[in-house]
Amino acid sequence: MTTPQLLAGLMDSRARLNGVEVAGLAAGFRRSPAFSGPGDLRGRVVAVDEPDAVSTIGVMAAAWERGAVSLLSGVPAGQTPWGKGAPGSRLVPEAVTAEWDLPEDCALVQATSGSSGTPRLAMRSHASFEWESRAYAAVWGAGAHPLVHCVRLQHSLGIGITLSALLAGRDVWHADPIRANRLRGFGDRIGVLAGTPATLRVLNEALAAREVQADTVFCAAGALDPRLRGVLERRWGNGIVLGFGSTETGGVLAGPRGIGAPVPGAELLDAPIGTEPFQLKVRFPHEVLGYVGSPSRTRVWDFPDLVRRGDDGQLEHVARMTRTMRTRDRTQALARLADALKTMDRDWRLLEPSGDTGTLSLLLEGGPLSEVDEARLRDAGGAVIGGAAIRTIPRFPRNDEGKVELAKLFAANHDPGPPRHARKAATA
Repeated sequence: MTTPQLLAGLMDSRARLNGVEVAGLAAGFRRSPAFSGPGDLRGRVVAVDEPDAVSTIGVMAAAWERGAVSLLSGVPAGQTPWGKGAPGSRLVPEAVTAEWDLPEDCALVQATSGSSGTPRLAMRSHASFEWESRAYAAVWGAGAHPLVHCVRLQHSLGIGITLSALLAGRDVWHADPIRANRLRGFGDRIGVLAGTPATLRVLNEALAAREVQADTVFCAAGALDPRLRGVLERRWGNGIVLGFGSTETGGVLAGPRGIGAPVPGAELLDAPIGTEPFQLKVRFPHEVLGYVGSPSRTRVWDFPDLVRRGDDGQLEHVARMTRTMRTRDRTQALARLADALKTMDRDWRLLEPSGDTGTLSLLLEGGPLSEVDEARLRDAGGAVIGGAAIRTIPRFPRNDEGKVELAKLFAANHDPGPPRHARKAATA
């Protein structure tokens, strides 16, 4: 049996996870019920369902030791078709994984809704995690102080920053958001305080009464509310490093403004000179594997995101694109719409339903729009939203990291109840 590079990196690391040496984690979980099968488990998948970070990484390491692939689905094992109502990590039935036909270099399968709202299983290779670790180390800087976060490990950011830090030899302290006030053990100095906007709010409150310093505050977000930025900078006394990535690729961009610039090893492609909006396209030093059932090994990944470059070279996230909008005329109109919406201080999504109807919906978070504001949006969006329904929803569905759950948003948009169309709501 060949030990995967990712496992070798963890076993060589001198880092600790919540005070436990990561090099010995696999040994403590070799007798897990998930590994009841004999010998080599190459080609099999272990669905990881553990109550804390130490056991999650321990089971993953034990899976890699046996040649298996780890699955982080975000769904308790007992609620899966093969879980039989019982919690805990377990082997996915061989008949299921045979249909998945995973490539040999796949280390992790992870659930994602991507940009479509349709749940999919993304595949990550050993090489992609090794690269991500080096890229994050360059962003955060070297140091002996730990990384502290409360992003759930089932979230692509949570597992990405945890493995990146451990592979680089940096200690990690982690608790889920609801237990963030129990984080202890890292003394009065943090190397990297990391999270999403939502989890950094939680951490800021959890650590408010303690005299703790942080070298770097890392926030993974397409945009950071200026008020939250002010709160974090006043509390921690330094600037914020922003990051951007996806479940499929891991972290890609980082910097002090917007969504940053390509991290080491990631190369921006087809980017025009100047501030004209363009689709984010990145070349990686390794192959991105794509999705279970529809693998698409490629070094060039097209993100469904419209971005523009600032004078300082940092990228600004403009909008998430739908499948029919990837032409120059439409992206320019989408950028104008995004600029108009920015002045209204609302979160928003432009959604296409499944199928071939081509009908768009512009969903805005918050109260009803006035007729004047709706007219502004239609004028800014032009033909892009000419026939779209504009609806307002009081609160977008979000997970505990603050990320909009697109599948639930799609469901809310197609709710057969009374439509929350802006004009009707404003004049009711």
